[in-house]
Amino acid sequence: MKTIIVSLFIGIIISNTLYAQEVNLCKMESIKRNEYLVKKSKEVIMKFGLGYHSACTTPKITGPFVFDENDGLYRSDYKKHRGKMYYKVVYSYDQTKLFFSYDYVAYTLIWETNGEPMAVGFGNGMGKHFLERPYKKWIEMGVKEEEMIPYEEDEALKRFYEKKHLGK
Repeated sequence: MKTIIVSLFIGIIISNTLYAQEVNLCKMESIKRNEYLVKKSKEVIMKFGLGYHSACTTPKITGPFVFDENDGLYRSDYKKHRGKMYYKVVYSYDQTKLFFSYDYVAYTLIWETNGEPMAVGFGNGMGKHFLERPYKKWIEMGVKEEEMIPYEEDEALKRFYEKKHLGK
C-alpha cells in the first residue's frame, strides 16, 4: 500500500513538472514551432474571442520580432519585457464575405522564450494584452463572459461593399 501511495505521489510530481515546463520556441525546428504557434494561437482566440475562431483560415506566421519602444504595445512600465523576442500569428479573411475594421480576423503575439501569449487582437480593433496579467493567470482565474471580445463586423463596410458590388 505504501508503495502505491509513493508511486502516485511521484507520478503527480512528474506530471506537474512536465506541465509547468515552458516551451522555448527558438530551440524548436520550424515545422514544430509553427504547429505550436498555430495551436496556441487558436487556444487564445477561443478563450477571448470565441466568435472569431470560425472565421480563422490558414494563418501567416512572422517573426521573431523584438519587443521595444517601436512596438505598438510598448509602454515605459513594460521595461521588463524590453528586448524579448516574439512571433506574430495572423489570420486573414475573405473581404468579400466578412467585414472587419482591420485586414485580419484575429492575431496573436507569442513570446519566443516561453511560448506564452503576449497579446491577442481581433478584426473589430479590440483585444487583450498579457503584459500585466500573464495569460496563465487569466486561465487560472477563468475568463468571464464580459472579458471576452464580442464578435462584431463593421456594418458600414458591409453596406459600402453591398452598394458598390451588389447594387443594393
